[in-house]
Formats: sequence, C-alpha cells, structure tokens
Amino acid sequence: MLSTQPIYILPETLQYLNQQCIVAPIYTFLQGMVGRVVTGERKRITQLLADALTPDITRQLDGLLQADESAFRISVLKREPKDFSHKGLRQEVERRQFFAPLHRSRAQRAARCRSNSVILARS
Repeated sequence: MLSTQPIYILPETLQYLNQQCIVAPIYTFLQGMVGRVVTGERKRITQLLADALTPDITRQLDGLLQADESAFRISVLKREPKDFSHKGLRQEVERRQFFAPLHRSRAQRAARCRSNSVILARS
C-alpha cells in the first residue's frame, strides 16, 4: 500500500536498509529524514498540480468543496441514482454535465502525455 504517512514509510525504510545490509541510523535521524521526504514530496506534487490546473478547473474543483443543502458537491461522485425516474435521470444528467469539463481536461492531458512519450520513444 502506498501512503505518505510516516508510520508506513519508516518500516519500509528499515526493511530496505536491512535488505541492503546497511546499519540504520538513530531513530531521531530517521524521523527527521522521513519528515523531510514527505514534506518535499507534498511540495513537489502541489507544484505539479498548480502548474497543470487551469483557472477554470481550479474554480470547478473549489466548487466541489462547497457545501449545498446537506452535503459537499464532491460527495455526489459517490452516489448513484436511486432509480430511473425523471427526477433521478435529470439529476444524473446535471451531475455528468458538471463533471464533464474536468473529465475532458484529464483526457486531453493524458493524450498529450501519450503523444510526448511516443515522441520520446522514437528519438
């Protein structure tokens, strides 16, 4: 399981050091090292997201975190329509229309990545 929680990283680090026959440093050094690595990785991923997200997508993602009536909009992702009634189908259409731009942006980015990897593979 992949996790950025230090409680999972530290045992993996100790196991790696043991497999490589490397004497583990003192615990406080390992704590500091894991903390720096986790912080650095979070900053790196945050910067990648900041570079990749357009203002429009950022606004839409912020909208997902807004609460309406009784729940956050993001929780709609988990819910399936209760039935095929007119109201249920209308809500599903609205939900898909709301998320369509996010999906298109993701698909376009994936296509660019694939085309870049093909170009790199040919060179």
